[in-house]
Amino acid sequence: MHRIISFLLLILTLLFVSEWSIGYAQNLSKAVMTNQELLLAKKVDSLFREFDKAINSTPHQAMEYAKKVLDISETGGYEAGIANGNLMLGRAYFGLSNLDQAYNYLTRSLLLFQDQNYRQGIVLSHKWLGTVNRHKNNSEGALKHYLRASELAEDIKFDSEIPKITQNIAAIFLDQKQYDKAIEYFQKSLPEIQGEYGQSVCLANLGLAYLRKGKKDKAMECFQQSIDLCRSKNDEVCELLPLGHIVTLYTNLGNYDKALEYSLAMLERQEQAGSILELLELKNSIGLIYLDMGKFQSAVDFFDQSRDLAEQIRYRNLAYIHANISLAYEGQKKYDLALKHHWTFQDLKDSLFNAEKDRKIDELLTKFDTEKKEQEIVILQKEKELQGAELAKQAYERNVAVLGSILALVIAAIFGFVYQQKIRASQQLVIISNLINEQKTMELVRENEIRAINANIDGQEKERTRIARDLHDGIAGNLASIKLNLSKKRTPPLQTIIKDLDETYHEVRIISHHLMPPKVEETPFIDLISHYLYDIGEMCNLELKLDYYPKEGIDKLPNEVKVEVYRIIQELMSNIVKHSQTKNVGISLTQIESNLNLIVEDSGVGFNQSKKTDGIGIKNIFDRVNKLKGQIHIDTAPNQGTTVNIDIPTQTEATIFA
Repeated sequence: MHRIISFLLLILTLLFVSEWSIGYAQNLSKAVMTNQELLLAKKVDSLFREFDKAINSTPHQAMEYAKKVLDISETGGYEAGIANGNLMLGRAYFGLSNLDQAYNYLTRSLLLFQDQNYRQGIVLSHKWLGTVNRHKNNSEGALKHYLRASELAEDIKFDSEIPKITQNIAAIFLDQKQYDKAIEYFQKSLPEIQGEYGQSVCLANLGLAYLRKGKKDKAMECFQQSIDLCRSKNDEVCELLPLGHIVTLYTNLGNYDKALEYSLAMLERQEQAGSILELLELKNSIGLIYLDMGKFQSAVDFFDQSRDLAEQIRYRNLAYIHANISLAYEGQKKYDLALKHHWTFQDLKDSLFNAEKDRKIDELLTKFDTEKKEQEIVILQKEKELQGAELAKQAYERNVAVLGSILALVIAAIFGFVYQQKIRASQQLVIISNLINEQKTMELVRENEIRAINANIDGQEKERTRIARDLHDGIAGNLASIKLNLSKKRTPPLQTIIKDLDETYHEVRIISHHLMPPKVEETPFIDLISHYLYDIGEMCNLELKLDYYPKEGIDKLPNEVKVEVYRIIQELMSNIVKHSQTKNVGISLTQIESNLNLIVEDSGVGFNQSKKTDGIGIKNIFDRVNKLKGQIHIDTAPNQGTTVNIDIPTQTEATIFA
């Protein structure tokens, strides 16, 4: 139980560290700026100040400010604002616990800052990417970004960020239980931090490192110094972090009354601070304290409140709140509810977390498994048998006959119990065998689905080729012949007809070329897409913007991936032309390590995703993404445009075609 409390409070601690430690380059580079850029820079600075006020307490409001920065910067062609807008969106998504979106926007900001050679922005992007990786349990990736940020910050003397990055590196050592290293880095950053608030946070986390090491007196000394600095600024919100660590200390000592006293004092201040993330984690930790005190109904009440808040912001660790609710209901002997939340925990955990990282917590929760329940029954049965033996011993002195009867009953009960256990074991074996067979069946179904998809797509490609040849050899040839015959009679009335025929002839040729399989081996892939988008833009009067990075990496993708991505873009553009009623479309292709990210955005009428559509176009897109073993996410609503975000693995082993 204490390990669950320590785990969740550590998450709370590290969130506070990262929230404080993330800064922002407010003063944009103003060397050689036009009047328009200066005006845009002032607007961006003004929006950032509002963003900075909202990011820790109301991340949804911060998200709106970040979107405004990106919108006005893209409209005005202000490159520095575009880069900073992506950085702000990354911060906002992190505040909402949407780590995948945060990672995508921060990666974009890093690439944009690198193109602009704006090194302060590069430092901040690396630092934030380190924080996102740390919260995704990728310590190796986090340390890589933090070390790069530290190296660049030292090089450009970015003094305000150096101690913050050092603290984040210390937090990784804390995660890895290297407490001496964590203490070393926290102590190294402490004298370099400017301001009482930053020093207070550093002292609080230094105290946490001492607490993890077992030096409770030294830890309490650091916590008190941290609180004193907060009180010198009359900042009650600042006190939340050291108070939270003191709760951890008293919990580890088993002094739950003191832990509860400090937690309830924190609750009042946290509700005033307005941060949903910290509030839900605090309510969860209070529920854990009540759980350890045996006050199960109070525990359920606080866990339910924490769960409701977690669902609002799609909290990454929602699974563990359900696990805690399960424990509380078990304490009340409400086993149906306990098992319900336990299975919810299992489902969420399997979809979000690495099983190895959660092994210790899984051990605490195995009491809900059927086998564990049966073991508890055996223990209770044995206790009853011992009590029966003791009674039999006392009765022996009075009545040997009674003793014989009791012993006979006990032996019969034991044989009956063993027989029952064998029956249960056989039933469990049948259930397990059925599950294995079901799993194999599902795998076969999945393989058949993939084969069907591939066959369907191959059939479409053959039909496209046939139609393209018919258009080119038949209709296009006829149009050319008609034009040639009419050209011999150049009377004024025929000139308009000849012009229309010429335009129709060229459109038919473009359509036939696009229906043919793309020549991915003969033409660089980015150039192939650019030519297609130019043609479709000319033909349909669309404003198209194509962004890509890096060109060399994308051009070297496997040919199978290129063909499918090309067809996916064609299908998406076809849907936009038919349904979106817009003239502005943005396409982005980004290769990150062994993954390709495709984003297609339009500012059209959007659609209601809850209404099922029978359109073959969207089905083709999903089939092609499934064929590539990728993932697709569509973000749209009526009158709000449409964004299609597709992630595709590009390694050879991930792109096997049946």
